[in-house]
Amino acid sequence: MWILSRLSYAVEACNTGFKTYDFPLATTAIYNFWLYELCDWYLVRHSAFHHPCLHWVQSELTLEIIFYFCLRVIIFLLSLLK
Repeated sequence: MWILSRLSYAVEACNTGFKTYDFPLATTAIYNFWLYELCDWYLVRHSAFHHPCLHWVQSELTLEIIFYFCLRVIIFLLSLLK
């Protein structure tokens, strides 16, 4: 569940950026999570479900639930920027 900890870090950085009006901090946190964590690592590494690192995953549905949760949080954070 490392991706959820990285999402938590991105949300925390966005929250700090919004509170201090440091919008580059917020947008960079969203961008870095989206590109370097979610797309580069989570989707690429877990595109093949039977990866040896996925011994803890019960089903492909678990991967989809985690992905959609991350996606919903990122879309929510982006909606706060407008």
